[in-house]
Amino acid sequence: MQGFATELGGPGSHTAIVAEGLEIPAVVGLGPFLADVSGGEPVILDGNQGVVILQPDEETIARYRLEAEIARSVAAQLDTLRDLPAETIDGVRIGIHGNIEFPNEAEHCIARGCDGIGLYRTEFLYLTSPREPTEEDHFAAYSEVVRAMPNLPVVIRTLDLGADKLRTETTSEERNPCLGLRSIRLSLRHIPSFRTQLRAILRVSAMGDVRVLFPLISTILELRQARMVLADVMEDLAEKRIDFNRNMKVGMMVETPAAAMMIDVFVKEVDFVSIGTNDLIQYTLAVDRGNKDVADLYNASDPSVLRLIRRSLDAAAAVGVPANLCGQMSGSVVYTQLLLGLGLRQLSVPPSSIPEVKQVCRSVSVAECRLIADRALEMDSAREVKNFLRDQLSRVLPETAV
Repeated sequence: MQGFATELGGPGSHTAIVAEGLEIPAVVGLGPFLADVSGGEPVILDGNQGVVILQPDEETIARYRLEAEIARSVAAQLDTLRDLPAETIDGVRIGIHGNIEFPNEAEHCIARGCDGIGLYRTEFLYLTSPREPTEEDHFAAYSEVVRAMPNLPVVIRTLDLGADKLRTETTSEERNPCLGLRSIRLSLRHIPSFRTQLRAILRVSAMGDVRVLFPLISTILELRQARMVLADVMEDLAEKRIDFNRNMKVGMMVETPAAAMMIDVFVKEVDFVSIGTNDLIQYTLAVDRGNKDVADLYNASDPSVLRLIRRSLDAAAAVGVPANLCGQMSGSVVYTQLLLGLGLRQLSVPPSSIPEVKQVCRSVSVAECRLIADRALEMDSAREVKNFLRDQLSRVLPETAV
């Protein structure tokens, strides 16, 4: 597949995230346009700008071919950074991990010089099969990634789906699935399936530095319930003398304003936190990230989002709990300086973003980034913040700012 465009969806939708991870050019949420396209007609799909050009003239085609050639040249230059650390010019080491959806993406991360897998989404096991995956299905997929990452951390996120994706005869269609039975809520409602996944994660933890991540935690009770199920599965494996890492690290995602506001409580009960900005933006701004009609309101630059990120990072740092950020925001170099300035020292990004993010990290100082973050936090609109960050990026890497 060379690329695709959709009439529905938004930049934060799961479709867009998967396309980015697989490095497939995509434009989503265009609105009605298919009626204007005929089979066999030339079309230019610009995933960077979010536009589709129907029946382009020769001049436009030539311009895009030149841009494609320049992009290949830049990618070749960035490839030279593969074996170099993401260290700022004032000597601060930044961890750059990969986000993956499918096991084979681990190789893409290694090829770009990642420090591990910061987010291994596991939904594909459910979405690509007509039946519910078995423990062995889970184990085979997870072990493939762990084998590809010797001596590197692999963070496996438990199931993050909505009830509409696991429908039974007794379930009814939810009017607002974004606020309904999804993610950790669904896992805690279907304990046998949850235990099956946790058994596989624990078994594979004997093979390397495997960590488990619970998504969409909103209350301390949810976190404690999830940990209780995990402890119960550990006990069961121990009784059967099945190997696993008894000290496997347990983390939670910060994806709701509730989690961010109560983060000082949560960090006392986890080994690490991972800020999921895709949902955090959605819930903070009350914007469905898959709805094209409100896509313009879905903005990582919004001051309210930045303040919640800052609050989360400060609380984690206060008790020495490592913090990661794994949303789409971390893969956009426009935000790299801001995130470093807010205190982030580990980012988890799509494989294709690893070289560019590493380049920015190696081109700035944390001291400068702190000034940028402080200035951005004084602003009162997303547009002002975004323009400011673009200007700051252009000063460091003129060819990168977009």
